[in-house]
Amino acid sequence: MVIHYGNCILFFLTFKLLLVQKITLGQDIRLSRVELTAQ
Repeated sequence: MVIHYGNCILFFLTFKLLLVQKITLGQDIRLSRVELTAQ
């Protein structure tokens, strides 16, 4: 049970990390588009 609980936390943290990376990646793409249109 303890091992399963630890796996759940690990999975949640990994999922959260991927979600944050996806969001920041999307922001980077938007920023680069703005920079391109500004030029």
